[in-house]
Amino acid sequence: MDTGCGPGSYTNVLAARFPNSTFTGLEYAKRGVEMANKDTDVRDLTNINFVLGDAHDLPKEWAESFDMVFVYDVLHDLPNPHKALKEIYKVLKKDGCFSCIDIGYHSDPVDNKDDHGAAMYYTASIFFCLASSMAEEPHVGYGALG
Repeated sequence: MDTGCGPGSYTNVLAARFPNSTFTGLEYAKRGVEMANKDTDVRDLTNINFVLGDAHDLPKEWAESFDMVFVYDVLHDLPNPHKALKEIYKVLKKDGCFSCIDIGYHSDPVDNKDDHGAAMYYTASIFFCLASSMAEEPHVGYGALG
């Protein structure tokens, strides 16, 4: 399962690369699911399903049903990442694998001095990531480099 799959770019590439596996993409935004399904149709993929849903409240019937759950550049955007992680571990099989990839900069701005990439991420974080993570309770406000 790709948690927070957006338009399905990463998930669809995996589904194309591993045709004997099945994939589920979970996305909170309806537009993201629509875009992901359109890309799936263009690629003629049949081993993938995109679902509109909330990582903070995964379906009970998904309990222990995924061999792998991955979160790519999403965790810092969530209003309650700790709750989302608990939900993810509920749907992961006992011998399953969890992969979390996130922004790779220091949380202390001084340690990112003279790094133009970090400067760009700080700026984007203020307008996108931080706003998203503050949208609902508990308003953790991590942002991309938090």
